[in-house]
Amino acid sequence: MVRDTLSTITTSDAFLKELLGIWAEVNFEPEITSKDHFLDQQLWHNSPIKIANKTVVFLKNWFTKGKTRVKHLLGPDNNFLSLNDFRCKYEIDPRPLSFYVLISAVKSLRTDSNFQDLQNTEYKYEPLTTRILQVKKATTLIYKKLISNKNLTPDVKPKEVPKDCGLPINDNINWNAAYLLAKSCTKSTKLIEFQFKFLHRRVPTNNFLFRIGLQSAVFVTPPLSQ
Repeated sequence: MVRDTLSTITTSDAFLKELLGIWAEVNFEPEITSKDHFLDQQLWHNSPIKIANKTVVFLKNWFTKGKTRVKHLLGPDNNFLSLNDFRCKYEIDPRPLSFYVLISAVKSLRTDSNFQDLQNTEYKYEPLTTRILQVKKATTLIYKKLISNKNLTPDVKPKEVPKDCGLPINDNINWNAAYLLAKSCTKSTKLIEFQFKFLHRRVPTNNFLFRIGLQSAVFVTPPLSQ
């Protein structure tokens, strides 16, 4: 389950709805990274697998037989099962149209996936449920998972800063030294805080305000007196 499919699940139980929301947030993975990951994809309530821009509805007879993953649609040769082979193997009688449309949706997912080689088995995918059972502190694992989903690694060369100031792009700037300059030159917390906000674009310049439409013209600010 992923976050944008929660609306397809209706329940009047507020506690259950909250649990589903938390699990969807924790279990969310933005891209498929390996063959094992692809094979472990759930068939329904899973936004990467869509039919007519809608996720597959819950198939109770499939769930009863334990056939819930993409791997259950494949044969020993890693090719998709035909309708007759599927019926004989699992003793499930799906509607032909629904079956082939689902196969088509899964094939599209395999084609559109971000990993380069579907047959590459060097990377072993482990579901979150498996990793939770292997660690001593599940809370630490969940915390790191949530942080990794929300955290973005900053660019080591923030080229937007010179652009906002109307300066030419200079790739020779030592940004490590630039970030540490105020801290090494002054003990003033106000100056250190200002530099931090400026380098992280928390203090907008006139040029930046103009480009985002919050200022009607670019005003040239005279240089500070020495």
